[in-house]
Amino acid sequence: MLDIPSSFVLSSKLSPLEPKDVLRLLELAQTRWNDRCVEHCMTMHPSRPLLAAGISNPQDLQRVISYGVPVIHLERECQSLQGAQRRHLSELRYLHWVGFLGSAGSWGGLGALLSNHRYSRKLAEHAPVAMIYGGTTMVVVALSLYTAQFMRTLRYSYKLRIIDEEHFLLRDDVVYSGAWFVLKKIVPYCLTVASVYTLCKHKLG
Repeated sequence: MLDIPSSFVLSSKLSPLEPKDVLRLLELAQTRWNDRCVEHCMTMHPSRPLLAAGISNPQDLQRVISYGVPVIHLERECQSLQGAQRRHLSELRYLHWVGFLGSAGSWGGLGALLSNHRYSRKLAEHAPVAMIYGGTTMVVVALSLYTAQFMRTLRYSYKLRIIDEEHFLLRDDVVYSGAWFVLKKIVPYCLTVASVYTLCKHKLG
């Protein structure tokens, strides 16, 4: 079990939590996070709190999320906040799937179009070469930036965990290692891109 300095723990001013309660919450959170990931997070961000305890309103919650606190405890009595977060994270998972498929599909489709010589010849007949290369470069750059930001969003997304009747928002980078992220997110993404590319390539002939 890691020894977490008090400077890495932030308690809401509106919360009635006492030091012993915060210590209990810290011990509960430790049962779900990855010690190596937490050590890395503390090393990379030595001035940033690791745990925000007793969050009881949307304003404080948004503040600690924006600040990058990876472990957030929602006040036990604030059931409306817990329910709102449950619905929000459910909607976010749906949006992530849409973004995942949309981004991977765009890469696969774009790759199939660019590698199709018949399409390239037809395009060259109707547009200047400079416009084609310029437009293609802009699309690739824009898609690359979007994909990088999307992958970052996936890496630093939160999940709601209930531990001993306490509600925690745990960010993925303190629960799962980088290798897990590559295996569970990057590899399926690349396989989806390859599948879309193969399908589009077959359709285009």
